Amino acid sequence: MGWTLQIGSAPFEPLLTALGAQDDDGQADHWVCPNLTALAMRGCHSHGDGVAKLVQMVEARNPEAGGAGGGVVPMRLKHLELYDCTTLGPDVLKWLKTRIEDVVCTEPAFDG
Repeated sequence: MGWTLQIGSAPFEPLLTALGAQDDDGQADHWVCPNLTALAMRGCHSHGDGVAKLVQMVEARNPEAGGAGGGVVPMRLKHLELYDCTTLGPDVLKWLKTRIEDVVCTEPAFDG
């Protein structure tokens, strides 16, 4: 059984970087929340490369081939919710749905 992490109003990029857990050589041998299977984020506004960090984190935790050989391998994410965090675009949303069983996303609302 995996863990669920629910985050609100936290910086988007640093959290995704921490959950991706890759070192400078691209090796993933230390994982934050290795049993994480569900991630829900609300109001975690992106300040730049948030979409790229999201893709990197999902790629690290849910590789296309299933998993790396050797070392610690985290559980695969099965559920991702993003509410008012960042604008993904249809291509990124489609890609996320190829890697994660259940994806829910709402775009941030802008006042103006």
